[in-house]
Amino acid sequence: ALCATITACYKFPPIGDTKGPFMGGPAVTACFDCLQYLLTESVPSMKSAVFESRIVGFIIHRDLSNFLEILHKIIHNNNSIDRASCQYDEELSGLGNMCLWLSLKIEDNKLKAIHRKGVSPEFIVEDPTSIIDTMRRANTLQTNNELDSLVQTIFCDPSFCKRMSLHPSIVNFVRESVDMLLRRPLPHIPLVLPLSLEHLARSMSREDVEKDHDGLIQFSLQLLYSMMFLDCESKSPFTIDPRLLPLKETLEMLGSKCVEDNNQRSGMMLLFESLKGLISNHCPDITRSMAKTTLICQ
Repeated sequence: ALCATITACYKFPPIGDTKGPFMGGPAVTACFDCLQYLLTESVPSMKSAVFESRIVGFIIHRDLSNFLEILHKIIHNNNSIDRASCQYDEELSGLGNMCLWLSLKIEDNKLKAIHRKGVSPEFIVEDPTSIIDTMRRANTLQTNNELDSLVQTIFCDPSFCKRMSLHPSIVNFVRESVDMLLRRPLPHIPLVLPLSLEHLARSMSREDVEKDHDGLIQFSLQLLYSMMFLDCESKSPFTIDPRLLPLKETLEMLGSKCVEDNNQRSGMMLLFESLKGLISNHCPDITRSMAKTTLICQ
């Protein structure tokens, strides 16, 4: 309903037409009332609240191209847009005008509150798509510090890590947190440092993992972050030495959990595949030695 209403608004000339001032009238009032209800007065589920947070993030930051892509994907079931077409430029202009129109009518604090809700830890672990968008746009020190704190909160809580492993965007969450770091001025100090990861590895045992795999998922997430950082900045003094870590054991245990899960597109399976690929790049002998076992997911 929200995407349909937004699409109707930005294609409605009194709102989306960039050639003249905003106009009033019953139809425009009805459009605003509907949008305001959907954004500020409805009682959404957790999934809906995260989606609303994404939408408001697009509006606040005028992230128009990604906004339009999401609308097309949901309304038209179309994953690709011809960005060279005149229609794309017209839609982008109309959407930008609608964002300005809505920002003038809804208080900035209300919009920011809607956005913050979807990027709080309890919402991130259920659906990290809004925080992924936010990290992709991050370009100020204050925003970076806030986002670092949120990522640290997830990484440091085994139960949060386990809940996030159910979502297919888990790898994108880790990748965007690394990319956000790499866009900053040097030095790039990762959120996961080698000694802390080695300490976490030593605290795990196969017996504990077999009883409760929260710790395995936590270690795997932090390992993925560290491996991605190593892949991008191999000369950094803050990179891990992967051979000091239980890579083979982690892949074996994570692979076993994936077999139990039996979901090829689950977050845990995607986490396993990403880790396996990075370990194969940096320690190919480990994955070659495991290719003969039945614990590596096909």
